[in-house]
Amino acid sequence: MYDSDATATADFNRDGRLDIVIVGRGEMLFLDGTTPNHPRQLAFGPGLSVAGADVDGDTFPDILTFLHLSLVVYRGNGDGTFRDPRRLADTDVRSVPGFTAADFSGDGRLDILLTQGQTDRARLLVQQEDGSFAETRTLFSEGMAEGPVAGDFDGDGRLDVAFGNSTVYTHLNRCREETRGPMPPRVRLTAAWRTLTAEVPAGATGIVTFRVQGPFDHAPVVIGEAPVVDGRATITTTLREGIYYTFQASYWGNGPYTRGDAPAIVHQVTEPPRRRAVRH
Repeated sequence: MYDSDATATADFNRDGRLDIVIVGRGEMLFLDGTTPNHPRQLAFGPGLSVAGADVDGDTFPDILTFLHLSLVVYRGNGDGTFRDPRRLADTDVRSVPGFTAADFSGDGRLDILLTQGQTDRARLLVQQEDGSFAETRTLFSEGMAEGPVAGDFDGDGRLDVAFGNSTVYTHLNRCREETRGPMPPRVRLTAAWRTLTAEVPAGATGIVTFRVQGPFDHAPVVIGEAPVVDGRATITTTLREGIYYTFQASYWGNGPYTRGDAPAIVHQVTEPPRRRAVRH
């Protein structure tokens, strides 16, 4: 038996059995689903809440907790081991009795909604393109805010949230109905030989502007634009071969998304290999 303030379950080692993470008495324990009677200590001093979720999108469950006023992730390796903790966001919340991880902003990345201990409020932390989290808004109830859960309560395809204590309060997601517009989509830029390709989420329509900066350029310059077709926009460059360039891409949307920027990449422009003629 273990004294616990919170638990999280997931198949952290991918053996087909649920594993358990327990926080309590100032420590965090990992219990393998195969040998639950032999816990492994992961950390000292975690807060009152913990969750298992794939934060970085590598298909391996990670551990999320709050430690010393910070949101911390232990990234899973897929075999029941975890990397050193990484701080994702700082808060002024000393007690977090509960939180939930879900894609509230609709951009394909997990966000965090946490309840603030001994208050009537919950805070939404939205995951940014670089993997960090930024607080975007505060939600209120008329009593203690505890135990948040996510779900599409009104059937509109967007995740809502409910939390409370003796009374449960539901907050419906109106992300795309606000005047500030939806969250920006994730844009991915890749390069092969002379071809640049920008990928955007399904359903996005518009154009992509491509920019390049050479080793002696003071700033990036536009080298072309292309429409988004089936989630992709592609151009072929005429830049000098053998040089490493820094490429950027910006999406400008006509559909449900407004705009988004891809992380810059460095690529050496080369000609594709020529096919040898086959002699008969």
